[in-house]
Amino acid sequence: MTKFLIAGGAGYVGTALVTELLAAGHGATVFDRFSLGEASFAHVANHPRLRLVHGDVRTVEASVVRGHDVVIDLAGLSSDDAADRDPALTEAINHGAAVRLAELSRQTGVSRLLYSSSCAVYGAAASGGVRTEESDPLPVSLYAKTKVRVEDALQRHDVLTMNNGHEQRPLPLQSS
Repeated sequence: MTKFLIAGGAGYVGTALVTELLAAGHGATVFDRFSLGEASFAHVANHPRLRLVHGDVRTVEASVVRGHDVVIDLAGLSSDDAADRDPALTEAINHGAAVRLAELSRQTGVSRLLYSSSCAVYGAAASGGVRTEESDPLPVSLYAKTKVRVEDALQRHDVLTMNNGHEQRPLPLQSS
C-alpha cells in the first residue's frame, strides 16, 4: 500500500483524487484547513486508510509529512481575485508554503512529490494562437507568477511538476 499525503486535499480535485486513491487500495492523509468543512468526505469518512488532518500548509510540521511515500501538493489560493485581495498571503501560501513542503518532503524521506501547477503559467495566446506545455511560461497574474516560481524551484530540486495532467516528467526526490 502506498501512503499519500494530499496537501490542500479538501478541494474539488483533492476530494475526487482521495476517493480514487482509497478505491485503488492506497492510504490517504488529507492536510487542509477544511474551510468548507468535511462534508465532501462523508462517503469515505470511516474508511480505515483515510486520515483527515486540520492545518495550514504554511505551518505544516515534518511529523505530518513523515511516513508518506508520496506528497501531492494541491494547496493554494487558486483565483486571481483572491491573489489581488491579499498578495502577501498569496505569496506565502502559493510560493513559500509549496517550496517548504517540498523541502520537508525531501528531509523526511518522501520518495515522490507531485506539484499541481496551472495552465495559467502559459498566459493567453495571441489572437488565433495556441499555447501548450511546450510554450515558454508567460504568466500574467500573481497566481500564475507564483506557480512558475514554484515550478522553477522544484525543477532545480529534481522533483516532479504536474501541470494539470499534461506531460509528467518523473524526477525522484532521492537518488535511487
